[in-house]
Formats: sequence, C-alpha cells, structure tokens
Amino acid sequence: MLGLLLGQGMFRVMVAALGWAAGMDMGRKQVGAAIYRNTLLAVLALMVIVFLALMTWMEGKNLGEFVNAPEKNESRPKGKRWLWMAAAGLVFCLVAAVAFRQGSWGWVWAHPAWIGGGMLLVIPLCAVFLEWFRKKRLLFSEYSALEFPV
Repeated sequence: MLGLLLGQGMFRVMVAALGWAAGMDMGRKQVGAAIYRNTLLAVLALMVIVFLALMTWMEGKNLGEFVNAPEKNESRPKGKRWLWMAAAGLVFCLVAAVAFRQGSWGWVWAHPAWIGGGMLLVIPLCAVFLEWFRKKRLLFSEYSALEFPV
C-alpha cells in the first residue's frame, strides 16, 4: 500500500515537472486494475530473473564467502575524475531540458539524455559522498553487520 501511495506521489510530481518543462497542462487519466496487475506481474518477473541470475552467479557458493572474502575489489573515488563525470551529467540534464522545451523530436532525444545524465550525475556523487562519510566516520562503524557484538 505504501508503494502505491509513493508511486502516486512520484507520478504527480513528474507530471507537474513535465508540464512545466513542456509549457502545457498535462491531464491525468484514471487507469484500470489491469495496469496495476500488469505492473505487478512485470515486477515479479523481474524479481525472478534477478534471483535466477544471482543463483547462477553464486554457483552454489555460500553468501558468507562473498562477504568475508579476503580480497576486496573496491573502487573508491580518487581525484577529480568523479566530479567531472557529475558535471558532465549535469550538462546532459540541462541540454535535455532545453531539447524537451523545443518540441518536435527534441523531446524524444531528451529522455535518453535525462537518463544518461542522471546516471552520470547520481553515481559519481553517491560515490564521493559515501567516501566522505567513510573518512569522517559518519556512516560506517568499525564493525560489519555480521560481526556486530551483542
């Protein structure tokens, strides 16, 4: 139920944002139960696919082996490359907003630009903030979730 309410809220925010970007009033239509059923079936199918992919990737190994692996392949943000990627993502998002307002085929090309720009913006910024939190000891403790003393 909470997911449906959050989805309705996100939908209303996105319709208002797209209406503002397009400069027109975008109406809402009521959807039937079939739309919700199809969405639920698509999500369940995606969960099954991800579960099968994880089972194939693990190949019968215990999950604890992945958590307690001695070698860690962590990619931590170093240098200004991550911030340059975030700046490029912001530029993509701004170009997409301008293209969306032009109409015609601009709005078609704006959607992939928003997706790519959003990924270029969010992923590097999350990595930089998490690294900053780790250095300041604001988020991570010295104990992992599996070794937390009771």
